[in-house]
This record gives sequence, C-alpha cells and structure tokens, in this order.
Amino acid sequence: MVERRRVNLKGILADENLRRELMVPTIQALQAREGIDTSREQAERAYFVATEADKAAFFDLDRFRGGKKAGSDQREEMFVRALRSECADVRVDVARRDFGAIGGSPLSYRRVGLVSHIFKESTALDPAFGSAVQGLATAADPRFVRCQWEVPVEAIGADLTWVPFAKGGGFSRFYSDVCLVVYWAHHGNAIRTFKGAYIRNEVDYFKPGLTWPLRTQRGFNLRIMPEGCIFGHKGPGIFPKHQDDTWFILGLANSAPAEYLLKGLMSFGSWEVGVIKRLPVPEPNPAQGECIGTLARQIHDAKAAWDTGNEISTRFTRPWLLQEELTPLDLPSRLNRLAEQEASEETHIQALYADLNDEAYRLYGISAAHRAEIEATMGDRPPEVLWVAMERKDAAEKRMEHVWRLLSYAIKRVVEADDDGIVPFQAVASEPALIDRLRIELHQLFP
Repeated sequence: MVERRRVNLKGILADENLRRELMVPTIQALQAREGIDTSREQAERAYFVATEADKAAFFDLDRFRGGKKAGSDQREEMFVRALRSECADVRVDVARRDFGAIGGSPLSYRRVGLVSHIFKESTALDPAFGSAVQGLATAADPRFVRCQWEVPVEAIGADLTWVPFAKGGGFSRFYSDVCLVVYWAHHGNAIRTFKGAYIRNEVDYFKPGLTWPLRTQRGFNLRIMPEGCIFGHKGPGIFPKHQDDTWFILGLANSAPAEYLLKGLMSFGSWEVGVIKRLPVPEPNPAQGECIGTLARQIHDAKAAWDTGNEISTRFTRPWLLQEELTPLDLPSRLNRLAEQEASEETHIQALYADLNDEAYRLYGISAAHRAEIEATMGDRPPEVLWVAMERKDAAEKRMEHVWRLLSYAIKRVVEADDDGIVPFQAVASEPALIDRLRIELHQLFP
C-alpha cells in the first residue's frame, strides 16, 4: 500500500516570491498541454489576476513634510518621483485581500504585505496557547499600594494583609522583580467597596504566568510573573494553557518579529490586552519550542541572579560588593571585578537574545530579505542589559552606585545605639575592616 503523506502546501507557498516562481511555470505548462503558447509575461499576468487580485498603492510621504522653512516640503516632488519609479522606498503596493488576513484590517500597509501569510497560517495566542486578561484597578494606588520594603515581611502573602502586585513598571524583557504589594486584607474587602475600583479576572489571581507593562514607548516587554501575585490593569497577565509553554511564549513574544507583528495591531505606545491576544503564534515542533524556551529561561535567570545584589529587590541576599568570591579583594579590586562580571554577563545575554531572534524568524518562516526589511523598519531596539536600573549610566557612575549601596547597607544594619543613646560606627561582622577601608579608599577613588 502506498504511504500517504500530508504536505503542508500553505507552508511551502508562504513565501510570495517562491509561490510566484512555482506557479508561473505551472501556468505555462498547463497552457502548453492545451496547445496554447504562453509567454512568461502572459503567465505572470494570469497569475496576478488569479491570486493577487487588486492592489492598493500607498505613498509614504509624511517623512518629507519638512518644517517651517519655505521650500522644505518635498512631498509633491517625492510623489511624482515615486510614480516615475525613481525611488523604490516611497510607494508600497499591497493586495487588498491581505488587509483582511489581520484582525481589524489595520492600515499598516508596510507590514501587511510582509506578514499577512503569518496571520493566515498561525493561530492567535489567545485562545490557542493561553489567555491574556486584565487585572486589578484599585482606583487609589497611593492608598492601597506600597513598595514591599515599606511593610513588614511577615505581613506579605496570599492569605495575609499585603500581596505581591504586578503593576507594570519600567522596561525590562524576561525578568523584572515584583517589588510592589497591594492591600488585600480580608480578601480585598477595602478595595471591593472603594468607588471606582475594578477587580477583574479574580479567578486568575495568585497563578504563575507572564505579565507586561501596558504602556511603554520602548517596545513590548514580557516578563515572568511568579506564583502568589495579584496582577493589575496596568500590568495584565498571560496564563498559558500548559505550564510547559510558559518559557516558549516568553521567548517568542519578546522576539523582534513578534514585536513587529504586534506594532501592526496596536495604537501608539499602548500594548492593550486585545492586541496581545491576537499575536500569531506558529505551532513549534518540539526542538523549536525547547530551543526558544531554553534561551528565554537563560536570559531570565541571568538577570534574576544579578538582582540578588539589589537591596530593594525581593531576591536580595547581600550587596554586590559583599559577594563571597570577592572577600579576599580590596575595594578597588572588587569594583573592577564587578565591572568585568557585569560586562561578561551582559555580552552573554545579548548573544542569547540574538540567537532567540534567529530562532523566532525561522519559526515564523520569514526570509532573510524580509527580515532585513523588517529590521530596517523597526530601527534600533533596546538591547538586553543586565542591570536595568543603570542602563544609561557610564562605568564611573556604576562604581559610585555600588559604593553608595554598600554604605547604605552598612549604615542601616551596623549602626546601633548603646545604653546612652550614642550611635557608634561599627564594622560589619563578616567584614571587620571593610568600613575602615571605605573611609580611606573613597577619597582615593572619588576625590
């Protein structure tokens, strides 16, 4: 018996150029069988009529608007040049039917022609892979929300007075500490009865998942949301159908091609839940899913490990300068070693992120030529950085930050009042000479 094999015809024909190269000779061959001699030009015209239908022409003229200076507006000139085919990057022809491939038919004409096949052949994130939902809106954050270090540790927990609160925050892909807590005594009764507050999707509270800031101009940035959190309206949640898919979704959604797809669906600077739901997610084979998920986990773990030196992080163990492996070194050597460690780890996560983007482009079936066009359109994207809070600081500023944090740590934990109320400046128990060295070396390092 002849084995029947399933052929993914849609996948084979997803590339517009490949599709044309396959179909035009086929039209010529079919016509020849009927005794009709068909030229390449005639076959291409027939292919266009049968497959592409009518196209709409768009002219990207806004960038030639000019300023207040007389004669600086070049829009009319560039329009005429585009009609004469004198400039290739002004006119964009898009098949009308391709707009319908993307939910809502957005007028993102530069994107439609490149990615319409992805929307046709992939399933949406929600409901295929999980659910994306809004969360709690307190209507009075100053009243109900605190930093976790502002309340007693023993009062924080799912059944206690304060609960970790994922409420958006700054730009950080893959990892961001959940550093806020929300007042949830008596199962949030005070918020439930507060005018203007909304408790949405409570059934998903305390579940592990993913979250992101609702509004940021720097790009979509998804991060892990640990178990035991309440998520907010400004920090919505994604809850995968299968926990094994969590890292895969984290990696794919943070990739360059995914952000390009999302930007074609969104309003400026607002990553609304309805947009994220519609992110097309191709079904990966086991190797693809494992590869993207592993890369995402490695980036997350590197950033989370660095955060153990951040005193205001829930992961804090000890300041960076007090790491055990640095104990034998003097202060300048510790600072130099930390700078080397940060640079090495940052290079590592940037390489991981580059590999992740390569895998994502392959999964989406985006050709090298289309990838180049996509990346040119998107421009520079924020890089992966290890120490997010100090992203734009130079080496000297980072060294100073390490020292100030160490001083803050030492003063808050070492200074104790004696019986007479006098506060002596004592040395750290595990670092007997460190404070004394700080006094001397700070003047040398930062005169």
